[in-house]
Amino acid sequence: MLAKNRGDNMYKFLVMTALVANVCGESSAEHHARLSEEQKGQVVCALAAFNTITAKEVIYVSTPITSGKRLYDYMEAKGFATIEEAKKDWKGFVLNVITPNIEESERTSAKFALETDGAVIAPTAFEKRFHGNRVGTWGQDTFMSMWLALLEEHVTHLVMLDGWHYSNGASEEYVQAVKKGILITDAGGNKITLDQGVQLLQKALDDIHGRDLKAPVLVEVLAELMNLG
Repeated sequence: MLAKNRGDNMYKFLVMTALVANVCGESSAEHHARLSEEQKGQVVCALAAFNTITAKEVIYVSTPITSGKRLYDYMEAKGFATIEEAKKDWKGFVLNVITPNIEESERTSAKFALETDGAVIAPTAFEKRFHGNRVGTWGQDTFMSMWLALLEEHVTHLVMLDGWHYSNGASEEYVQAVKKGILITDAGGNKITLDQGVQLLQKALDDIHGRDLKAPVLVEVLAELMNLG
């Protein structure tokens, strides 16, 4: 219990520090600025392809891929102190984190595809195809540069899958949608308000820091959401 209290107090201190310093989660432009010229060109080409979507409703299924609650459960079970350490056992990481995250995303995307007359964007399908064909090396900045820009330009409905508030990428997507006034729901169609988003991120950080693990990006995202409120 003492260790958990120390973890809770530390994350709350970090959030307050971020609030005072006006630190916030990163935008598409900030991710894009760190890319190589080749990667910038690749992102522009990918976005150009998405520009062919002309549907009135564009649903984007936001999901953890390499993170989420499954990541922290796996780290705690194996005694890993950092994400980098967890990824060293790549087979175990894929089996316990990536694969179940992708499977959940695919099920939800298929469900919404049957229920809408619009378009459904499933990021996991893009990333599976991308990595499966070994067409290049993209990191978090490259993917987020593209996905956040796509949200700004096309998405009308953001669907957040379970565990999104444990994910750096999904939480940044949530912030972007809040700023743009995009409809945000869970997989069951229930709206997720700003207050609910703040509460979920607080719950995730309580849990993560209670395990003596760290999530600096989530701290920044939470601070930004609190400033928006």
